Amino acid sequence: MSIASEQMTLDEFLARYEHDPILEYAQGVVTEKMSPGWDHAAVQMTVGAAINAYARPRRLAFAFSELRVTGR
Repeated sequence: MSIASEQMTLDEFLARYEHDPILEYAQGVVTEKMSPGWDHAAVQMTVGAAINAYARPRRLAFAFSELRVTGR
């Protein structure tokens, strides 16, 4: 379900919805996030664990689950 009826920029989205965790922005369209299920969580944890097992000891990366970052 689209929340905004017209295209918007990322800056407009962040100004209006930055603190609303149930909405997401993709290619100018704001939609309500789908609730993740068991499969999503299992894949997320498996991939994150594999990345951390390889990359953390080498100080290359650190995988987070459901982390939201906006660069400014």
